[in-house]
Amino acid sequence: MRVSGQCMAPVLQDGAVVSVRASRWYWPGDVIAYVNACNQLRVHRVIGYFPGTCGLRLITQADTCEAPDSPVSFGSVIGKTGPVPAWRRVQATGRFLRLACRWLCRRIS
Repeated sequence: MRVSGQCMAPVLQDGAVVSVRASRWYWPGDVIAYVNACNQLRVHRVIGYFPGTCGLRLITQADTCEAPDSPVSFGSVIGKTGPVPAWRRVQATGRFLRLACRWLCRRIS
């Protein structure tokens, strides 16, 4: 699949070709391809999980964006790209923890 846009730069540049393979499980830091609610194909990084009313959903976020995407169902995921360095997994988990703290603070106040 060919990447379009700069939201995942410098890891994935505009025009880069990536291979995507299905997986049983997706971990924070994995870069996944999925179809969003508007039927658009996206390639963003998994930062964590969200327990929704229809089951567990993935939380994704582009590397250059400040806010996460809408939760993604496992049925919308096509697969993931190649290997991920450990520091990217730590970074993704940190993004999710910051997001979870914001959610909790809003619920408490």
